[in-house]
Amino acid sequence: MPPPRDNAGAAAYTPWVLYLYDWLVLYVTNTFAWKCSTAADLLPLFESTLQAKHLEIGVGTGYFPAKALGRPGSRCKQITLVDLNPSSLAAAKTRISAAAATQSIKVDTVVADAMEPLPFAPSDKFDSITMFYLIHCIPGPLEHKNRVFAVARRQMAPDGVLAGATVLGRSRPMNWLAGILMNTHNRLGIFDNWDDTEEILCRGLRENFEDVTVWVVGRSMLFRATRPRER
Repeated sequence: MPPPRDNAGAAAYTPWVLYLYDWLVLYVTNTFAWKCSTAADLLPLFESTLQAKHLEIGVGTGYFPAKALGRPGSRCKQITLVDLNPSSLAAAKTRISAAAATQSIKVDTVVADAMEPLPFAPSDKFDSITMFYLIHCIPGPLEHKNRVFAVARRQMAPDGVLAGATVLGRSRPMNWLAGILMNTHNRLGIFDNWDDTEEILCRGLRENFEDVTVWVVGRSMLFRATRPRER
């Protein structure tokens, strides 16, 4: 994947966009275009996935970890944030650290490409890994983008869990707002997901994990996977 300055999906997350992201994407777009509720669908999936040692690939504004850690009963003790965009990483770390200020949770950031082996020691495994709204921003055909699951598998503990969500392509029906956003985002290179399908994503997940659950809400595919395959 190109470095941040050449990757429209990563470069789009400027400080100004990050300021508006929660309202524009997590409320307006999710509710009215993708028809997948942040509060009712995405956040519960994240909260049920979060474990003691967590890896977040593609961080956005840090909304999901911050919300989960701001509630009592969190099991998380350490979060590592991975993204191509330093602005996203800085904003997410600040937000998550503030939400977890009373819990002594360690927050680390790593500038890295989710399509390449991550810069961790082979023994450095994570109990939970999430990638929310990452895959539809990765350029290239979906068979190529499925490499993100192999990257996650290599970093997952044997009893760990992977979860995430992505916006599907033209195979799913779309209203006028979704059509405008899909056309605009794909034309600008912010998205590259016209041909993203549930079937190909499921294939990538099952090649890397023994237990896979997939469900579609509106235009978004949500997934959960456990038992990483040995390679």
